[in-house]
Amino acid sequence: MQRNTDTFLSWGFNDEDVAHLIHAAPGILSLSTNRLHQTFAFLDNVGVKKENIPETLLRCPRFVKMNSNNNLLLKKNLLLRHYTKAEVAAILRHTPQILTCSHDQLSSRLRALEQSGMLHAVMNRVAMNQDGQKDDKGRRRQ
Repeated sequence: MQRNTDTFLSWGFNDEDVAHLIHAAPGILSLSTNRLHQTFAFLDNVGVKKENIPETLLRCPRFVKMNSNNNLLLKKNLLLRHYTKAEVAAILRHTPQILTCSHDQLSSRLRALEQSGMLHAVMNRVAMNQDGQKDDKGRRRQ
């Protein structure tokens, strides 16, 4: 258990974040540190910045228990066919639960996000960040 806690802390989680994750998904305590690192590395590899990984996983604690296996890679590749890496990172950061649905449901979930306007709002944030205007908390970037 302590090794898992240390792993979370090394990826930027604080004690309160870890407590919330354990409460929401107690099974994470039984995961190996290697498995946790794989999950965090998956998010890092799709463009979610390391400092945003805690926030992303707190939005969907069960994602921590997902395996970055072929199914997850297929979903990532599907997203990358339609969106840039920065857009995929933004989608996952704001709605990580989208990767918990089946591969068949992914397209319909993305359409629902588009129709609700949420995907457009996320893409606007990405565009603003790429222009260097503001960060995700509305602060001016240096």
